[in-house]
Amino acid sequence: MKKSLFSWGELRALAFVLPSVVLLVVIILSARRSSAFDDFAERAFVTSQADTVEVVEAVEIVLFAFDPNTATYEEFRTLGLSASTAASVVKYRERGKRFEIPEDFATCYGITDSIYAALKPYITIGEEFRLKPFASSADASTSVTTTRRERLTPTEKAVAYLATHPVIDPNALTVEEWEEIGCSVRQAEAVVRWRDEREGFRSVAEVEECRYLPLEVFDVIAAALVVNLPAPLAEESSEPALIDINSVDSATLVTVRGIGARTASDIIAYRERLGGFANVEQLADLAVMTERNYEQIITQIFVDSCKISKIDINFARPESLESHPYMTPKRLRKILKNRQLKGGWSTIEDMILDNTLTVEEAERLSPYLHFSPVE
Repeated sequence: MKKSLFSWGELRALAFVLPSVVLLVVIILSARRSSAFDDFAERAFVTSQADTVEVVEAVEIVLFAFDPNTATYEEFRTLGLSASTAASVVKYRERGKRFEIPEDFATCYGITDSIYAALKPYITIGEEFRLKPFASSADASTSVTTTRRERLTPTEKAVAYLATHPVIDPNALTVEEWEEIGCSVRQAEAVVRWRDEREGFRSVAEVEECRYLPLEVFDVIAAALVVNLPAPLAEESSEPALIDINSVDSATLVTVRGIGARTASDIIAYRERLGGFANVEQLADLAVMTERNYEQIITQIFVDSCKISKIDINFARPESLESHPYMTPKRLRKILKNRQLKGGWSTIEDMILDNTLTVEEAERLSPYLHFSPVE
């Protein structure tokens, strides 16, 4: 039998000592690695701090009056914008875009609410780029009295008109008379067009629902309004009554020639999403509506727009705005952002002027929006 290299006692001693030696080696290596890592982290932190200080010292922030239409890249950097944000503003202008009002600057990529709030007091829009008011139809050689009248607010114009016209028939007013009352040229033309398309106002409530007539003007003249129905409307009273699709239920709707059970159900569902129909033409939006049915139905119905459920655009929750069929996700984001910046709007024209809504979008949404006063 071959003799073992170690005796039994030596093997027992080796089995006891070897684990201790291995553990000691592991501890030593771990300590050296931790020390090296700490040294690397410390050097990296110092380098990072040094780089940060260098960047901050290189661009000293100085606030001064500036025109975002003409300010240079370097001036934007001096104002505190990052390199990428300053470059994006310059590129925005190079694409032919202009800042007509200070709020336009807030729509640029990279301009956060906090940046805009800090820079807003220093934004100065030059005369060349400033938003111009609608051109007046009056001749340049207006009298001093006329010029002074143009400076009046819509409410003041309405009060002045009411002083000489204690009774006002909205069906007899011309475009020029609506202007005297307090409407702008565009508003006056739109009110007359809206009235003529419906062959006259049937009640004072319909005058109020005309989305082109400023509410502050209506509030002044409301008590003086006396609606004299045009001859064709007076004759219609002897004809069979039409059905108001904003108030009837499905059982009544199916009595209309051309409306079946499914069409009646779709009309009511769409009416609830809209908040009510503003005009009968909206029925054409329904997929179930054929051209033949549409032509047959519109001769038997009408829309009482007074029954529309309106959305308070200055205070409505995003969920109530999002559910409206005319509200796209992109437009909703623009409305919420601009509302946060401005605090709200007074009229639908304000939303067009600050590019919150296009003219087409404003025409569709106007019947469903209400503008509560904002502080």
